[in-house]
Amino acid sequence: MEAVLSELVAIDDLVKFEKKFQTEQAGGSVSHSTQFEYAWCLVRSRYNDDIRKGIGLLEELLSKGSKEEQRDYVFYLAVGNYRLKEYEKALKYVRGLLQTEPQNNQARELECLIDKAMKKGTIQACRALMITAILFGFLGLFLGIIGLRCTQVGTMTAESKAKIAATAGALDILSGICGMVTISWYASNITRQFFDPMYPGTKYELGPALYLGWSASLICILGGICLCNHCCCPPESPLNSAPLPYKAPLAVLPPRTSEDSEVSFGKYGKNAYV
Repeated sequence: MEAVLSELVAIDDLVKFEKKFQTEQAGGSVSHSTQFEYAWCLVRSRYNDDIRKGIGLLEELLSKGSKEEQRDYVFYLAVGNYRLKEYEKALKYVRGLLQTEPQNNQARELECLIDKAMKKGTIQACRALMITAILFGFLGLFLGIIGLRCTQVGTMTAESKAKIAATAGALDILSGICGMVTISWYASNITRQFFDPMYPGTKYELGPALYLGWSASLICILGGICLCNHCCCPPESPLNSAPLPYKAPLAVLPPRTSEDSEVSFGKYGKNAYV
């Protein structure tokens, strides 16, 4: 099947079938076989414009041929869309063919190749997003360390440290969002493939690594929000606060009563002072 997909038409064959097609077209009637042969040559071309033209000719034949001919048209429509890297359309055609002919081995092989190509593109996109999330996270961690009040780098003021910390928080938020999108996208593909009865490849379930990634992404987002919130509302400087007035305490002695004076004189006799 891979040989069929990578096969290129010879220039002489393409010119020959093109002349035949144009001759019949000039006569006002093009046979199904001539149109199919010319379309199949165009689908095997190295140029995308020729492949699109061949796909158009095959789509015109879908409603005109017999069931056996329509089977060939649908199969080569899937091949043409695969060569254009339009994998969704190719998968739609090949699955439509498998619904009528479940035992078609060529269609099964083509479906596996299309699914493999789609998965490869998805994995590459997820890999790029996750690498971006890691870079944002490390850069945010580095700037967050610089923005700490306990670190001194050159002659940095409190305002510049607050701006650096806010930038670190924004990078942490971006890191968490990239990680969340990557993991959710991958989990969505796994779930869709698991519940797809026509999926020919190996089916997977959600594992602990995905849940760990969701938790880490959520922590990054919350940490970035806390950093940005703290930097937007800095604590009030003690130099700018108004001093409170100080008043010294006053010592107040209670007044002496007459009873206290008589008791004090009664304690000592006359002979006590000699």
